[in-house]
Amino acid sequence: MTEIRGSDARLLALVQAQFPLTARPWEALGRRLGMTGRQVMQRVKALKREGVIRYIGGMFDSQSLGYHGVLAAMKCPKERIDEIAATVSKHPDVTHNYARTHSFNLWFTISVPPGHDVQKEVERLAQRAKPLQTIVLPSLRQFKLQLILPVSETVGPTALRGRSARSPHVILPSAPRPQAEGSEVKNLYPRETARCFAPLSMTDRGRVPRLSTADVAAIRELQKDLPASERPFLAAARRAGVSEEALLRRARGLMRRRVMRRFGAILHHRRAGFVANCMALWAVPRDRIARAGRIAARSPAVSHCYERPAAPGWPYTLFAMIHGRTRAECRHIADQITAQIGKPKRALLFTAKEYKKTRPVYLPGW
Repeated sequence: MTEIRGSDARLLALVQAQFPLTARPWEALGRRLGMTGRQVMQRVKALKREGVIRYIGGMFDSQSLGYHGVLAAMKCPKERIDEIAATVSKHPDVTHNYARTHSFNLWFTISVPPGHDVQKEVERLAQRAKPLQTIVLPSLRQFKLQLILPVSETVGPTALRGRSARSPHVILPSAPRPQAEGSEVKNLYPRETARCFAPLSMTDRGRVPRLSTADVAAIRELQKDLPASERPFLAAARRAGVSEEALLRRARGLMRRRVMRRFGAILHHRRAGFVANCMALWAVPRDRIARAGRIAARSPAVSHCYERPAAPGWPYTLFAMIHGRTRAECRHIADQITAQIGKPKRALLFTAKEYKKTRPVYLPGW
């Protein structure tokens, strides 16, 4: 594991959360860090080479681009989990696939492009992989989605509902409930029960912003890993057929429209010192879910926090990803959240094995 010194810790904090969308971003970062732009660029190159920085680029709201995704879990016999995981990982729309410590021991995310049906894709996967059971868990409300790790100067090498008629073993959730007027949290799914798994199209007004040809060209470039070069946006602008400043204006506009959630770095969790992570699940009643979600989302160790539907034999409605330096630290954070939200039934699912972790590629050839 790479040791992260004080100056690197401050740099990593900035490139994750406050990356400047300017022609010479390293100079802008250097002014904040008391370094030259070349020094910043060289440190970014080194941190990429060491694997601490996994990627620098745009993180997009998939539904704003017409994509439709779910979290799914499979109950696999222990002797077959690697075989089943390999089948799941081969699917091009599966971006994350992990073994976790639970009877539902294989967890994956799948996001399909416009015009495709995510329910059918999960069912096809289940038919091919043949797990004992599969559960599909779309997000009903998002409380937090922030892939920013709180790297500090102390980080070091040691610190650091029903069943589908087509596929009887795929459990589908009950319909998402309508969002209350004026709620502080975002409902990510349509209100109509029948459309819970309906494929989206680029003309689905009110849910998918209109994307111009220039938007699409910019998205294709901004989702690529940014090179650690003196003017890192210049080559991308040329490929998009626009000036450097025009691409940067387009990027800022996509952020204002919330099509691009963030532009910045994603770190390799383990190499940044966060060697433990768990999916914390709570069975929170519907009338308490909004408050509980906001409480869980306040923790800086929580990167993802969603309301998901209960299903037969599956009582959990609040999901949060907790990152820590040890499993004990993750448990402590989960204990604190549990106490604050009224001590509902809880499960902690630690990552046992990573089978696939990749970024989605949006609008290829669209």
